[in-house]
Amino acid sequence: RPSISMLHRIAASLDTTVPALFAAREAGEGMIGRAGDRPSTRIDAKGSRLERLVPAGSGHQLEGNLHILAPGGGSAGTLAHPGEEVGFVISGELELVVDGEKHRLHAGDSFVFRSELKHSYRNPGRTETRVVWISTPPTF
Repeated sequence: RPSISMLHRIAASLDTTVPALFAAREAGEGMIGRAGDRPSTRIDAKGSRLERLVPAGSGHQLEGNLHILAPGGGSAGTLAHPGEEVGFVISGELELVVDGEKHRLHAGDSFVFRSELKHSYRNPGRTETRVVWISTPPTF
């Protein structure tokens, strides 16, 4: 089970996106994503996962995911890729490091940054963290 940073590196070396790596496994490329029916991908050894809000390989200009981070879970490394990212913390705590600057976010907080900046994230809390995370262009 590769980490998010490893998946990004694999996709970049294949000149593709992470969604394209999993597109064959995912069904239901409609415009509505029902709770419990969205494709889910495990992203770390702690049990964190993401649920796709925008179907992979759907041709959209942006990507949207619900990140569900277990305590201590997160990106398992530093990421950097073209684009922009914006997010909203629904519940729990998020530690976001962008360009070497550490930020602690809580429920109701939001963020935005250029994806070319080295970044990483993790749940520093003791309870699950949920973050709506949107990026463009699609990379995961």
